Amino acid sequence: MPIWWGRNQSGMQANQEIGAEARALAEAEWRRALADALAHAERLAASDVNLHKQLVNRILEPFAWITVIVTATEWANFFTQRTHPDAQPEIKHLADMMLAEYRASRPRPLAIGEWHTPLILPDEEATLPVEERLKISVARSARVSYLSHAGTRDHAKDIELYERLVGGGANGHWSPFEHVATPLGSAESWSGNFRGWEQYRKRFAQEHAPTLPGEAAVAAALR
Repeated sequence: MPIWWGRNQSGMQANQEIGAEARALAEAEWRRALADALAHAERLAASDVNLHKQLVNRILEPFAWITVIVTATEWANFFTQRTHPDAQPEIKHLADMMLAEYRASRPRPLAIGEWHTPLILPDEEATLPVEERLKISVARSARVSYLSHAGTRDHAKDIELYERLVGGGANGHWSPFEHVATPLGSAESWSGNFRGWEQYRKRFAQEHAPTLPGEAAVAAALR
């Protein structure tokens, strides 16, 4: 549900809310839209249509929270813009909560050679070899959960997903590799968009496509 029911006006921001009576009507209409979206999604997912969830979920997105992993070293600009009164109220609400957690957090220092591995649990950090932890962390970052799609903690499934992610070469799915990082020797050195940290992604020569699709084949044919 929206957290600010802004009155229609010119410009990019709504500076005033609608009245209580209009808000009650708006909330009821919003809930009817949700009910319609759920009904359509259920029909699209039913066995006679059997549409994949990546399409069905598009209909439900306006009504749902989603979970994301964000890894960064430079936060000042995001928080300055998104906690500003002119920011859309929903993103401002989220950014305000994020900033409060950011300021309350107590980061754990890592030495050179140690790794930041999201979604690795303490028992795994204590027992698993580092290379296995890196792969599992990548896979779990891709799923945004330490559980497999079957709802279990399964290292074999994690490694299997990791191999699929890396197996595509320059056409692989490399963004999950950006969340895993190790400290650099200089706090002012850059790796990708990280300062002071090396992205695991940067250890793979094929982590980016050097040409546009088809250009490599054309160049090879001309040689």
